Amino acid sequence: MNDEVSSEDTINSNDSLEELTDPKPQTRLNRFTSKSKENISIFSSKVYSRFEPIIIPLKKRYVRYTISSILLSLVVVLYILYESPDIVQNQSLRIALVPIGLVIALFSVLYITWDDSKLGRYRTPGLYVIALTAIFYVFIYTPISDLLFATTLATWMTKSTGFLTASIVNLFGIKIDGSIWDANNGVWNISFENAPSGQPSVGVNAACSGIHSLTVFTAIFFLMLFESRKKLQWNYKVFLITVIGIVGTYIMNLIRIMIIISLFYYADTDVALRVHDYLGYVILILWLPIFWLYVLPLAEKREVKEVRRKRRKERKAKRQKKRLQNKSEKS
Repeated sequence: MNDEVSSEDTINSNDSLEELTDPKPQTRLNRFTSKSKENISIFSSKVYSRFEPIIIPLKKRYVRYTISSILLSLVVVLYILYESPDIVQNQSLRIALVPIGLVIALFSVLYITWDDSKLGRYRTPGLYVIALTAIFYVFIYTPISDLLFATTLATWMTKSTGFLTASIVNLFGIKIDGSIWDANNGVWNISFENAPSGQPSVGVNAACSGIHSLTVFTAIFFLMLFESRKKLQWNYKVFLITVIGIVGTYIMNLIRIMIIISLFYYADTDVALRVHDYLGYVILILWLPIFWLYVLPLAEKREVKEVRRKRRKERKAKRQKKRLQNKSEKS
């Protein structure tokens, strides 16, 4: 049996809920948006009808999952190559790997969530992860990073990150001989006492402070608020999720730095440096979907939650009905 779910059966939890909002006069932007959506819908229908023999097999779940998995694996390979200057020595080629990977990732996210009842809810956070990555690398290759590192906030975050991580890892058995701020170099120096790796110390600078991840998350957070503006209760709950988002992002960075300090203490320096290159991005892209799926809904209107709960029950009922039909046909 074909386990596909038709587009009519697929309910996207991120759809705008016009029935929950009061009708407002059509502004020029609203008219433009409505017209654009209508044109896109007409164009999509024409394309679908023309390429239907090809599209139908491509929509099958196992085909989408297989192709998307291969493409996402390719994205991971491109990222590893980007972070390996010893393998890809041409700087221009390394930089070009970023937009190539983003385009492939964008296609993979859109394709794997195409009319999918299971993964459809992950489309928006997946797109946000791609946007996050794009913003992150814009920061890296523009003077924005230097401007961020020169701010008072970056200095404060560097001091707090160095102090907190040194104090916490010390509680878990890593012997810290000294933990002090170097004002001349803008580094929080953490000295080890007889580290098994032989590493005498490690420094936490502005790049490790979390200012990058916090800035990127803030930009994505405002995009989230704009997209969900009709669904949210604009009261203390929005302030609450803002605090959770900022504090959560900072805690994610603290966890990252503690892991890196532990590796410098126990393991080889090369291993620690390699993990240092990858871990920050990995933790951030894990935190973003968690925030979108579980934290942001805390500020949603009660009506939105009820509609989502109702839709969830409907999807569950349809899946159960489909399973019963499959069993009856097999028997």
